[in-house]
Amino acid sequence: MISINKNIQSEILMTTMEELVPKDSLFRKVDKYIDFTFIYDEVKDLYSENNGRPSIDPVVLFKLIFIQTLEGIKSMRQTCKKIKVDAEYRWFLGIPFGHDTPHFSTFSKNYERRFKDSDVFENIFKNIIRQAIKYKLVEGETLYTDSTHKKANANKNKYEEVIEKETGEVLEYTGYINKQGYKKNQNYTWLICAAQNMKNIAIKKDNIDSNMSMYNALLVKIQNFWKIFKRITLKTFALENP
Repeated sequence: MISINKNIQSEILMTTMEELVPKDSLFRKVDKYIDFTFIYDEVKDLYSENNGRPSIDPVVLFKLIFIQTLEGIKSMRQTCKKIKVDAEYRWFLGIPFGHDTPHFSTFSKNYERRFKDSDVFENIFKNIIRQAIKYKLVEGETLYTDSTHKKANANKNKYEEVIEKETGEVLEYTGYINKQGYKKNQNYTWLICAAQNMKNIAIKKDNIDSNMSMYNALLVKIQNFWKIFKRITLKTFALENP
């Protein structure tokens, strides 16, 4: 028998943002393993303490770029359109349904007025790498240093940079940027690289923790089996040797 869906667009749902987001969501993993609070310290000198209107949360501003990069969305306009209706994105940004989401021009305006001539972008990238080092996920392997992770072509200019590990050692990475619009492209490149690396951190760390949980669960089963085995063995021995 053929089934026909009834019109349920106006149905009222009683649920929470937490229930709507899948348990295996990439954004859950990123939120769990990446500490974004350092961004507040990075940008505090770029905001007025007691003048002007309250600003949009700076972490939300940068998370917009991270969502766009991680989901491969072509433009900020399209990203902001998706955020309006996507529970997963809203959960990651901390903006529940019923609250306004940022306009697509918000980041560009903040970039031009506040972030453009700062080192915030590079410092965000470096902090994400330090978090990878803290998790012991960086041991000299290649890091993401451009959005496509491909070799340079004729229209791109190769550059090399270094950052210091917390141990004092030097970690070298290589990336590519467009010659034209160097500063702006460079700044966005730092955020794109940061997003790719935080994805790498979240997936690897989640796999490590999942394997550890499985190991611990198996260990508990072995310990319980051993306790039962010892109990049975002792009872059997007692019966055979009254």
